[in-house]
Amino acid sequence: MRRLAALALLLAGCFSWVNVNKPQGDSAGLELVNGPVGPVELLAVDDTCLYFLQSTLLCRTRLADVARVSVQGYSLRRPRIGSAVALVGYGGLITAAVATSAGVVAILPAAWTALTVHFALTGDGSLRTEFRPQFEPRDVEQLRLYCRYPQELTQDQWRELFRYRGQTDFLRPVLLTPGG
Repeated sequence: MRRLAALALLLAGCFSWVNVNKPQGDSAGLELVNGPVGPVELLAVDDTCLYFLQSTLLCRTRLADVARVSVQGYSLRRPRIGSAVALVGYGGLITAAVATSAGVVAILPAAWTALTVHFALTGDGSLRTEFRPQFEPRDVEQLRLYCRYPQELTQDQWRELFRYRGQTDFLRPVLLTPGG
């Protein structure tokens, strides 16, 4: 039973270090073809439109009008030496405990260390944070991971959100002024 508990803790350590979906949508920089919008919170995306909060306003723009979406807060390609050191230490201790109880002395800690260093230094290369047109279905699916409502909302849910925000419909995004 202790081996099973240690293995569950080990697996939790392997899979819990990047959480894309979170209660709020991710912050992103948004540029439209006619100018920058600035920081927004991503709410939803479908095949034709991007829905977001700009300041406190519910906005929508067509994907055809989007020049760039740059999701903030994810450094998937930058080296993360601190994370690597912490995870190697944590993983080494956990896998050493599992390996000792299972009779495998060095293979698990070495494998954990190699995998941890690899992912800490390279990140998840398949997870993009920069999106530009032409948006293909796979781009929309990945962008959806950063949205507050990745499953999209029904018309009634949007109406309730409009009511809560004191709006009756989506607004057009306000472009940043030069120097603003």
